[in-house]
Amino acid sequence: MGDGQWIAALDSLPFSLVPERALSAFGIDGVVGFCSGQPLPEGNVVGQARLTGNNVDAAITRVAERFGMNPYLWTVGPLSTPEDLPQHLRNRGLREGPSLVGMVFDQRDAVAEGSPWTVERVSMEEALSHAATLASAYGMGMTPDSFEYVLRTVGESSPGSGIYLATDATTRTVVGYGVTVALGPQLVFLSGSATVPAFRGRGVYRAVVAARLRDAFAGGAEAALITAVSDTSAPICARMGFRACCTIQQWYGNLTI
Repeated sequence: MGDGQWIAALDSLPFSLVPERALSAFGIDGVVGFCSGQPLPEGNVVGQARLTGNNVDAAITRVAERFGMNPYLWTVGPLSTPEDLPQHLRNRGLREGPSLVGMVFDQRDAVAEGSPWTVERVSMEEALSHAATLASAYGMGMTPDSFEYVLRTVGESSPGSGIYLATDATTRTVVGYGVTVALGPQLVFLSGSATVPAFRGRGVYRAVVAARLRDAFAGGAEAALITAVSDTSAPICARMGFRACCTIQQWYGNLTI
């Protein structure tokens, strides 16, 4: 696969992980989206805009009406149009969020071991028993109930999904998590990942990424995709062998924090 195919796959996220019935119910021409009614932006998402200068503002208005008072997330991917969509979103009051880098790991070399953290694939139930801790790691006003919704939605999106917990090898304290989602027989997406605030800057994120890569390639994957924050996690991923192929910008509506 070439970069064009990686870019198309990254542009389709997170919508390729959501049941078609939820996307069909959104019903606004020129964009793809889903509305869960959950009081968090990750549960109400729109993107893959294929709009023009003539209809972009009307579409933004319809999206805002569709979400009502719920916070929502608009992803501006590498294939979104028009080119000045971010300015239209800013003009309509959406708040610019983190800039993400879409990256691919398609090397055959194994990812090196050597971490003070234990990272293991766990069941959904085991992960959710730590929902309060993991919600605090995620931040952005995430509650344990909201975290459960997000984790179940992503973790159950494909048969090949896997949830990983990182723990301190001595105390068994949970320090972070990550999710892997199969996008095809030989392609995986390293989805949501976060580190408990008290343990940030100590290699937890790298350990969680490395463990998921090792398992994915041992299982027959030929490539792994990730979206990493441009000024924090993206440099870590680059040092691990990922290469950048696109950018994704996040915009938030009705965000109160």
